[in-house]
Amino acid sequence: MSHRAAATAAPSLSSVAVSHLPVRFPPIGRQRRSTDRLGELGGRADAYASPPGRPRVELAEHVLHGSIEPL
Repeated sequence: MSHRAAATAAPSLSSVAVSHLPVRFPPIGRQRRSTDRLGELGGRADAYASPPGRPRVELAEHVLHGSIEPL
């Protein structure tokens, strides 16, 4: 992405540049398992959380960034 960023004081990407970047997704089965687990775990976390929803967001960030593996 850095080679597509505009050379300005604050580098940025245009929507056109972003639209040409490849996006890789895991196989559909893994995507479904991940969303199922996120839903289950998010519901459990929300039951104990204040404010509701925050643990679900944090869990999703960890799964999406690869710091934990979904079951």
